[in-house]
Formats: sequence, structure tokens, C-alpha cells
Amino acid sequence: MKSYSFSKVSARGYLTEADYNNKYIFTDDLKQIINVSGKPFEKPLSFFRERDLITRNMPLTEKDGDMGVETLLEAVGYLLFWDRRDKRSIVCCAFGVNRSRTVIEAFHYAKMGFHFEDEYEGYANHLIYNCAMGYLPPLPQLERELKRLGDEYNPTSQERLKEMKNNVSDHCYNEYASQMERFISDIKSLDIADDKYEDLSRIMSSFKQVKIRKGYVLDGFQAGLPHFDSSMYLHARRKEATEFVPFDWDDHFSQMKMFEITEEDKQHNDKIEKAAHLYFKQFNDAMYIRNTLCSWHAEKYVRPIWQDITVPFNEQGIWEATLLFIAPRLMSGYWHWIYCRITPVTSDSILISRSHSVDDYMEYAESDLRYPSVEITSESTATVRFMAWGRYGLGLWELPVVKDGDSVKIEKPKEVPKSLIYYKPKYMV
Repeated sequence: MKSYSFSKVSARGYLTEADYNNKYIFTDDLKQIINVSGKPFEKPLSFFRERDLITRNMPLTEKDGDMGVETLLEAVGYLLFWDRRDKRSIVCCAFGVNRSRTVIEAFHYAKMGFHFEDEYEGYANHLIYNCAMGYLPPLPQLERELKRLGDEYNPTSQERLKEMKNNVSDHCYNEYASQMERFISDIKSLDIADDKYEDLSRIMSSFKQVKIRKGYVLDGFQAGLPHFDSSMYLHARRKEATEFVPFDWDDHFSQMKMFEITEEDKQHNDKIEKAAHLYFKQFNDAMYIRNTLCSWHAEKYVRPIWQDITVPFNEQGIWEATLLFIAPRLMSGYWHWIYCRITPVTSDSILISRSHSVDDYMEYAESDLRYPSVEITSESTATVRFMAWGRYGLGLWELPVVKDGDSVKIEKPKEVPKSLIYYKPKYMV
């Protein structure tokens, strides 16, 4: 077993039956045991619970391809958490020689800001060795991630970050950002009811270029079951369609012949959704598929908003169309849909609001990427860019736009969004 003076942490080999009875290992201040060996603990969970111990099986590979950097960083996060609470941790691998020491040396760098010296295979320590051999990412890249982790748990750094949050400007970056802020505010004021039709065109009050086609109004609906993976969508409907038609599955299954669907098809979701799609299109052309489609299918079956709006092919028109396109990600929802929610960066106060460290904020505080922009690349194509916070950190959205008659079509790029700052969800302790 190797102990360290910079923290209450030790590296050792796989715990044997004799170790579990060793009072020098299982001390009163021991709080967690991280097992990176890949071999489960021999003792049942009840043994550890009786001693108020947290155990974590977090296997890392040994000198064979990718060691597992995400697992390594997660383990470092757990060590930092309990280190701040002055509790002891054990990291164990097969023999306590390489993987456990690598984790602790990564923890040392995150906490102290410099490398722990423990020569291994001709390198300054195990962490540097594994980076040099390609088992972990290049050292500068890993150092950056570890520093970011350390700042999250560093009281001094967090106090500085808190002070900056209280002093940064909430002034919008440019006119696009200002219009986006107003649009978000209008979106949040909506109360979309499932049992009535409503003209929601008021959320377009700041629009100067984009218009709803004559005879249509803007409305919204909820896809999915209430409080269960549901999301809100905007769409255009005919102005005269003012009566809600409830969807009764038993009643409408009797119309299967109309949709060329047999009784045996009832259990096949795709065909059921097709029936719903055709039914609502036939009755009011509004595609009012309320509470019937799962949220991840809504975009597939709901009439695209740009088919019912006119969009001049200029920067302002394209930007306003983009706001309508991303509206579902700005609206309320439940369960998994929350993972899709974004918070666009329109000012320094929003940029710093979810930054985990001062360095993260400063990296983009003076970058041109923070300005929402529209770039027309040809007579019929354009690209819209803006930064937004999501569940896993800060991303750069780059949306390709194509002219489509007197409107535009906005496609989902293959990678949405491009990751700028990645944060794992907060560690559960």
C-alpha cells in the first residue's frame, strides 16, 4: 500500500479477505473505496453499508488500448469531493502498481496544479507514462481537463468565479442576441393548452421579416404523454380550425381500412403513428397530434414550420426563421426532453452563469464565437451560428440553411452541437 501526504488517499492492490479485517486499512475516517481493477469486490454490499462506506467499481484497462479517460476523470471527481470533506479514500487495482497510482496522480494534479513525482518506466510518474504510451489522451489535453475539475472543487477559485458572476454585464452581444432574448422571454410566457386552439403569433412580435402565410396562425401542441417524456412544439394551423378533435384510439382503429392498416398492425408503432398523422391531416390540416406521438417522433410527423411561413433570403429573415426552428428546445418539457433544452448565450452574464471555472469563462469571453451570426454563403445557402449551454456543457450550433421558394429549410447538421466545453453531469456521492 502506498500512502500520500498531500491528501488522505492511498493506492493498493486488490482487497483480500485478510485486508477486510485490517483496522489500519479500514480506518474510522475511511469513506470510499474506488476499485479500478475490473474485478468486483469479494464482500457483499451489506458489508460496506454497515460501515458507512461508498464503493465504486470503475474498471480501467492495463496497458491495452484506451485506458478509459472518462472513468479516470470521474474517479478524480469523487476523490476531490471527499478530499474537501477531509475523508479518506482508497484506490485499488490488481497490485497497486500502475492504475491506482495513475488515478491518484491525476487527482494530485487536479488538486495541486503540478505533477506528483513517482518515477515509472523512465517517466516522471504513471500518469505521464500512460499519456506518452497513448493509453490516455495527450498530456496537455488531460492536464486541461484535470485543472478544470480541480477548479470546480477549489474554494478560492469558486469564490473568484462567484465574484465575477456578480459583476459581468448582462448587455446583449448584438441585435441578433437581443432579439433572441426577447423571443425566449415570449416563449416562456406561453401556456399551451391541449384542449383548445390559440393564436400564438404574439411571440413573433419582434420579427421584422418572417410572416405566417395568409389563412394560417401560429399554434402549439404537446407531443408525448403529459409529465412523461413530453415536449412542446410550434406549428402553423388553418385559422378556421378552431375546434379540438380528440383522438380516440378505439374509435379510429375502426377506420384502419382507410389507412390500409390491418388489425395485426395495431401493435406496430410506426403504422399507428402513420394512421394518426393521416387522420389529423385529413380533418384540419393542422396535424394536431396532441398526446399521441412520442416526442422523438414529433419532428418526423409534424408539418415543418417553414412550409407555412415566408422568409426573405437575407440575414434578418434567416435569423428569425432560426428562432422558430429552435423554439422546441427553448420550451418546457418533461423527463428525457429536458436533456434537449438549451440556453443560448446572448450576454456575458449567461456565458459565465454555468461556467465551472474562471478559465472556462475567460476562454470564450473575448472570442468572436460568442456573437450570434448569419453568414450567407451563396445565392441559396447560409449558415447560422450561436453558442448555447446544454446538459453537457457549452456548444457551438452551426445550422445549415437552404433557400426553399419564398421560405427556407433549416437542416439538422450531423453533429449538434459542436462541443466547446464538456462537463460531465455532477458526480453523485
